[in-house]
Order: sequence, then C-alpha cells, then structure tokens
Amino acid sequence: LKIAARAEASALTRPGAAADAEAPTTASKKVELGDDRFLYTNTPGAVAAALGCPTAAIKELVVTGDSGSMPQVLVNRAFEKIALGELQSAMIIGAEALHSLSAARGAGASAKELVERWSKAELTTEARVRLDELHKSLGLSVYPPGKSIDEANRFYSELDRKHGLGAPSATYPVLENSLRIQLGRTVAEQQVCVAELFAGFSEVAAADAVHAWFATPYSPEQLCAESRENRTICHPFYLKRLNAVMAVDQSAALIVMSAGEATRRKVPREKWIFLHGCSEANDFVEVLERPSLCQSPAIRIAGARALKMAGVEDVNRDIKFFDIYSCFPVAVQIACRELGIDSSITPLTLTGGLAYHGGPGSNYVTHSIVVAAEKLRCCSGDSRALVTANGGYLTKHAFGMYANFPDRAAVEGVWCREHPSICQAEVDAFPREQVADNPEGTGVVESYCVRYGRQGPELGIVVGKLVDGPSAGHRFVANTPLGHAHPIGDLPSLRHSASGSRSLPSPGPTQS
Repeated sequence: LKIAARAEASALTRPGAAADAEAPTTASKKVELGDDRFLYTNTPGAVAAALGCPTAAIKELVVTGDSGSMPQVLVNRAFEKIALGELQSAMIIGAEALHSLSAARGAGASAKELVERWSKAELTTEARVRLDELHKSLGLSVYPPGKSIDEANRFYSELDRKHGLGAPSATYPVLENSLRIQLGRTVAEQQVCVAELFAGFSEVAAADAVHAWFATPYSPEQLCAESRENRTICHPFYLKRLNAVMAVDQSAALIVMSAGEATRRKVPREKWIFLHGCSEANDFVEVLERPSLCQSPAIRIAGARALKMAGVEDVNRDIKFFDIYSCFPVAVQIACRELGIDSSITPLTLTGGLAYHGGPGSNYVTHSIVVAAEKLRCCSGDSRALVTANGGYLTKHAFGMYANFPDRAAVEGVWCREHPSICQAEVDAFPREQVADNPEGTGVVESYCVRYGRQGPELGIVVGKLVDGPSAGHRFVANTPLGHAHPIGDLPSLRHSASGSRSLPSPGPTQS
C-alpha cells in the first residue's frame, strides 16, 4: 500500500502531471490495483483513503483480475469514458510487493502477522474512516464486468495443469520451441537468438539503475551460459536470466484527463501526451486449442486495428519508440512477427523488460506507459510510441499508440474507438484444434520442453498431432514420468527435433 500511494502521489505532484496540490482532492478519480484478497479487500479504496481523497470526489473504484494487459486495457477504458463525458480524469495505479511478502514469509511470518502489518494496519484512523465511507458509498467494481476475479484469472485448462503447462515458465518454452521448429533453426541457433535479443533489453535496464530491479548488462554469452546464478528452468529454453521476475517491490501510476481538465489545471501543453490508437483482444485461453503454438491472431488483428486508428502506415518508419511486452523472449518475437516490426532497426523496450527492469505482477505495462510518456516529452519533433501488453500465456493482449502531438480526433474532440468485441469476434472465428483426452497411436511432435527443479530435470512435456489411432488429427500432450532422471532421454529424436519427429503417446515411455 505504501509504494502504491507513493507512486500515486508522485504522479499527482510531479511537473506536468497536475498544476496544483489540490489535484488529489478535486479530481474525479478511478484507482486500479491488482487485488490481493488475502491482504486487501478493497485495494483502490485503501489507496484513495491513504491519500486523503474525499469520498465525494471519487466516482468509482475498480479492481481487475490478473493480466499483464490490464494497465493498457484500463487506459483504453478511461479514454473512452472521458470521451463520453462520464469522467474528467482517472488514475491508474498498480503495485507489487512480492519481494517483501516473500521475505516476510521466509522469515516465518504467519498469515495473521502479515494482516496485522499490512492491509488496514497501514492506514491511519482517519484513513480507515474514509475507507469505510468509500465501501458504503461506492463499493468495488470488478473489471472486466460480468466476471468474478476467479473467472478473470483463468489462464489454462485442467488438461494443461495436469500435464505441467500451468506455469508460464513451462508454457512459454513450449511456444519458443514451436517457433524454433517453424523457423527451421537448431536449438543452439535459437538459444543464441533469444540471448542476443534479451542482452539488448538488459542494457536498457542497466542505463536506468534508479528504477530497474536488475540494473546489470549481460552479454549474449553470459545469458547462454548455465551457472549457479543462471540455472536451467526449462530445457532447451530458458535459463533463469531469460525469465520474467515477479518477486519485486515496484509501483507506478499515471493520470488520464480530458483536454479541458488539463487546461483548467494549467498543465503545460508540451507535457500533453495523446492516445492516437488503441485496441484489445484475447487469444484462446486453452493454449492446446490454438491453431498454431507460435502465432497470435489476437496480436495480428488487434494490433493492426490500433495502428490503423493511429494513422500509422509503416510501423518501422512512423514509430519512434517501442515497448514490446517481454515476459519471455518468444512473446517479443511473436509480437514483432505479427505486427511486422523489424527488430534489428530499433530497441524493443523502453524499460529493460520484465526480466531486468522487473515484472511487477499485472502492473508492468503501467511502468512502460509512464516511460513512453517521458520519452515522448523529451522529443523536439512529432513522435509516436507503441506499447503492447500481454497477459496469461500469450493470451490477453492490448495496444496503445501514444504521441506527443494531437491527431484529428483530439483537435476536433471526436475521440472514439472501435468496440473491442468486434476484434474479439474475428479472433474467436479461428478454428480450434481438437485435443485428445486419451491419446493413442503415433504423433508428430510440434514442440516439447523439460521442466527443471533445483536438483535437475523433473518432467518432460511433449505436444504434437496424432497421425493415426482413434483420435487421428487431434492434438495431444504427454509427459515423461515425474522425477525421471533424464525426462527427454527416452525420446532421443526430440532433443534436436525438427518438424516431423515422432513419439508414441500411448503406450510407450510417455504418460498421457
């Protein structure tokens, strides 16, 4: 709560954000923060109460489900509400204190002790009174509407979980290996490719030691080298330093307001940042049902909509800055391929990405939007920045095209976006793969990985298509035995597989 309030106070008082100290008490506000129901039952209300915001000035309190796409989704929503005249200003804020929480738990703190230290315990008596008033007058809205937090947080199927694909650190390596196979690269070639990509990200993070969680530049050779500090998380992708890091203490906040409100508050015109284009769409939650393991129809379709709305004709010519969501290297590669971004001509991160800047839960994109705004304010000429957001297992996507100059919609006051359901309908129209519940027969391997623990390999995961048997043509997922000394050793053709390698899901050494 303290770091969330600190980010919000900074956003309200820094030059160009608000013109006077009355901003926290007079703005119509929306506060968003990822909900930890164990410690905070009304996080946005608690932040507003801690800052002393009067209840009459607050129109809604919104909490979201988990998803890295949510900061951009909420910006899109805020712009729409302001354009419709429902709000004059909104604040979007997020914070993650998993590092401190893990440290407290590691030191033996009980659940009772954590509640006593955090949550309402962080509020003054006056702030608790305000929180109670907010609870009675506004309650708490869940976004997206019509879903519970549990429903919004579903990112995988029971079949995925059963076969070890419930963790991002296993699912993204499967996507990476599928991309490698499609590109016709060897494992070694792809390992060099992802190391070179993220070495550049680490250099950006190292240049901002104030905000980056790991402000250390790494060479591609260092990122490829296995060591005690860079152990294997999955084989053949990835080593530890190529994974997003959530155990951080980080917060960020941003303010969205109408031009009229910004004028009234005397925000200098040179500080204004405009949203020229935006969109959002979700790929199938069930990864195994997607048409391809290394493509994203949602990124392709929704990304194109945001670019078109912004009037971008050439993504590589018309955009100066990019922050491509970077939980794992494959997320960056697929996004660039779907959007037509030439990764060789420009840096793809403004912060250093989730592996080096830090991946604060669902709030990373708030950081990238803030940095994009700061970069654009420093440009002498008209410039644009593209921010992409991703939640789940390359599942939920959102896009924001920011600029330091007004477009026609801003000048004429006619900002309007296409309803997200239109994009979503196009994505949903793609055919779903059928997945065999009890695969039998011979299968063509599409991808694989081996999950590692601290003591070595633990579980082999194989995904492919059945070519015979009762479920011929269906996709399958299978496992080698838990705790097997060499999980992939029973499938030697898969170690350096190319498209077309085969395995026997059942019967055989793998378990379905």
